Amino acid sequence: MPTPIGCVSRPRQSSATGPASCRARTTTRLARELRFDVEGADLARQSHRDRTARFWSEHFKNNKRRILEAASVMQNRRGKAGARPLVMALGAGSCADIPLRELVARGNDVILVNLDQASLKKGIAMQLAPQDRRHVRIEIRDLSEGAIDAVSQQAASIIARHARDKGGAARARAELIALFKHQRVSVPQLEGAHRVDLLVSSMLMSQLPVFPVKQIGRRFRSTFGKPLVGSPNAAMAQSAFGDKLFDAHMEALGDFVVRRRAVVYFSSDIFLRPSFYDPRAKRGGFGRAAPVVGFRGQPLLDLDVPFEGNPDLQVLSPSASSGRKGSDFWIWNQEPARLAKKVGSIRMRSDTGVVEVKVRKGFVRAIDAVTIVPR
Repeated sequence: MPTPIGCVSRPRQSSATGPASCRARTTTRLARELRFDVEGADLARQSHRDRTARFWSEHFKNNKRRILEAASVMQNRRGKAGARPLVMALGAGSCADIPLRELVARGNDVILVNLDQASLKKGIAMQLAPQDRRHVRIEIRDLSEGAIDAVSQQAASIIARHARDKGGAARARAELIALFKHQRVSVPQLEGAHRVDLLVSSMLMSQLPVFPVKQIGRRFRSTFGKPLVGSPNAAMAQSAFGDKLFDAHMEALGDFVVRRRAVVYFSSDIFLRPSFYDPRAKRGGFGRAAPVVGFRGQPLLDLDVPFEGNPDLQVLSPSASSGRKGSDFWIWNQEPARLAKKVGSIRMRSDTGVVEVKVRKGFVRAIDAVTIVPR
């Protein structure tokens, strides 16, 4: 059984991180530098506000239901072994889409892994009664095997080195582009030393590069007074770094299934579509869909793809209740146009020429989910 929530564990992150006390300080510093204490809290507050809103609530329910289906698969494969099954949820945040209450009620112990400790504690407090919290433990961990910390530190060094140079912004940008392109990303052992029965990677993967990329961009702008992404090359380099994180994460999930003979639940947003709404005409529309994640440098629009052809694991078909074949996906109206606060404008052609229409902007995400088991 995991140590109660009062005990916060900081397991191995990388062989290069040194003694345990240094690893603890590294994790704390990384969370602070990436502003997990600020942005993680903001996201937790937003998800808390929107839990009861139809457009977020439906997304949360979809994801929770599929996690519980994966837990049932795990239980059936495991049989009636003596010890309580152990579920580990990666990047759990405030647990808005993690069915923590149900998992504990079904007799599971749970480990929640994230860099944002405050959000984890808030999520536990919202879902569990005090007497049930002894079945939950939190771990503060970098799930990129040190790659996020390494790129953040090297970027800070590059920016500082050119801060006072004439033309330093251009040289720093060139070095940062090279850093993003060539940064090494190792395949992590996601479950650490634990004997995990179900590993949950829920809406985590697309977020892996977001915080370091934003933090490096903030540092660049505050130093040089201009944006880092001033050319397609910079944007493509950041994307290349993200793809390395994605590839490593998916390889680690497959490796876990084969090595531990256990079950993985894996969900992620796969594409984003901007939407608009014209209040006067009461009409909406969509912009071009943009892929969110990649696999081996190509857009990933089906989470089955990274695991196809592996003879040692199997991607389960969605439950019959979903009514679909293949990957189980759903649409998340993350920020419906009619409810969005951001107001912009679009130019539209009409019989009298080109007119500019004020619109409210929003976003629609497509979410895919798979359950992976050993053959």
